[in-house]
Amino acid sequence: MSPFPLEDPPNNYTTIDISEMRKQFEGTVSKLFTKDSVQMNLISKFKFLYAYTLHMTNITLQHPEMKKLMKSGEKFDLIILDLFLTDALLGLSTVFNCPIVALSANGPHTWVNDVMGSTRPSSFVPHMYTDFTDRMNLGKRLENQIFYFIENILLKIYHLPAQEKLFNEIFPNSPQSFHEVRKNAVAIALVNSHFSISFPKPFLPNMIEVAGMQINEAVTKPLPDDIREFIENSEHGVIYFSLGGNVKTSAMDEVKKRDLVQALSRLKLNTIWKYDDENLDGIDSKKILIRKWVS
Repeated sequence: MSPFPLEDPPNNYTTIDISEMRKQFEGTVSKLFTKDSVQMNLISKFKFLYAYTLHMTNITLQHPEMKKLMKSGEKFDLIILDLFLTDALLGLSTVFNCPIVALSANGPHTWVNDVMGSTRPSSFVPHMYTDFTDRMNLGKRLENQIFYFIENILLKIYHLPAQEKLFNEIFPNSPQSFHEVRKNAVAIALVNSHFSISFPKPFLPNMIEVAGMQINEAVTKPLPDDIREFIENSEHGVIYFSLGGNVKTSAMDEVKKRDLVQALSRLKLNTIWKYDDENLDGIDSKKILIRKWVS
């Protein structure tokens, strides 16, 4: 079930197409660079995120094809589920009586740790919304703890009650409560992180770092000539800058674009920038290489 159905699926592959979710997602992402969004305080940003993920969870569970599937009597050995503040989806484990493998494209964040029962000591694990490292003085540790405290409170006040209400509506005959399902449903979490590019943090045995799993070293393709030449001609090295495949950087206002260009131009390192519009003015092509897609 995906908003990105395969163009050429295998014969034994069945897809429930929820492309309408992608359209709503793109509409929401386009608002990220607006003045109102940028100026939101931390609590408002959390609440906005919780409301948005609740909406998307509801769309998924209320989809006619999903309802049909839940009533079909189909049997599955395993459910692989993207766990991004979508706790009510864990109720699918009770419908199909099978374990869940949770995917976390955003790494081992608070909501994943909460489901898995993992700890994140604030003394040396920086919160995702700070720019701290694992080496914090007393003041930064206190500030880091405040970030975790605020997020945990908001999870319990806003996010979990709303997800629990949706869970009870969709799975009224569940043999387990919402909180029991959150505790028991996930067998393994695959998280998009890697120890080589992150700070030290504790992991449970069933939380596995899989960043880079899409790279097949046996069939690694050579770099395109233009990118190879750009890298070879970069005396101080190169950084790759991307906001992901779903965020359209061109939606930024002109001031933010100009500020980003100026900031990247001041670096000693050159930049390969994944930007969805290659016609960006004010770029020094010797310093910044613009490409719509880099793979």
